[in-house]
Order: sequence, then C-alpha cells, then structure tokens
Amino acid sequence: MEEKRLGVYQINEAVFIQAYSETVDGINTLDGPSFQSKIEDIQRIGQTILEAFKECKLGIPDFPYERYDNKTDPLLLASKMKNWSSLQKLSLSVLIKKKADLVKFTPKKFMGNTGPNRGYEWLEDKAIETEDLSPENLGRCLVEALARSENPFLKV
Repeated sequence: MEEKRLGVYQINEAVFIQAYSETVDGINTLDGPSFQSKIEDIQRIGQTILEAFKECKLGIPDFPYERYDNKTDPLLLASKMKNWSSLQKLSLSVLIKKKADLVKFTPKKFMGNTGPNRGYEWLEDKAIETEDLSPENLGRCLVEALARSENPFLKV
C-alpha cells in the first residue's frame, strides 16, 4: 500500500502545505506546488490537504543539485522566505502521512540549523491519527497538530 506524505509549515496565520514525492532512488523530497490556507479556515485547510495528496508521486527522477534553488522553490516562494533556514526558524511544522484511509499528523520540534541536534525531532507521542477523511476533520486535526508542534526560536 502506497504511503503519501505532506510537509506542513505554519507562519503566523498562514499554513503552507506541499506534497512529498519519492525519487527513483527512494528519496522523499518536497515536490510540486505549494498550497496555502489561513489557520482559521478549517474547511479550506482540510480541502487543501486532500488536494495536496493528489500531488504525491512515486518514481520521479532524482533532482540535480541545481534544482534546489531558493529562488525557484515553490514553498519558499509561497511563504516569501529567503531560504530554508529562515522558514524553519519562523514556523511550526507537521508531517502528514496517509496510508489507505489512515491519516497520521505528527508534530515536529525544530532543534535549530546548527550544532549536533539540528533539524527536527518528530513528536510521536503527540501524533494524531484519524480515519475520517472529511475536510473539516482533516483541517481540525492539522490545526491541533500544529498547536502541539514546538519551535524554541518563536517568540511567544
């Protein structure tokens, strides 16, 4: 059974969702268009999740290094961030996985861009699972997962 993945980033009141595609070498990479919704529009967020799942692909060609250009990255363009470092420091993040009719929302904790603990920690103990694929439920689950995400660089 094919597993689909979405990367989600919340910056202020904006939620950005982008599909992961798997390359021929089995590497998962953010790919395709970036979808945007407002955090208070639960129904639209859920519909956006369903639309983004349709963008997940298997067996795409491996990207040349030049493909990873901050000036052309759909998520960076949509979020108006200069680079991934800025995006990560200024956002909350969730990984969404869908296998058959089960959707799992895993909040992430951003650990920083430098040092031995850089990157993300997946907060599995705070994950939310659902089989209700209605837009309203999916939107509600994502908003709750974002609320469970952590980023020590964000000012509260």
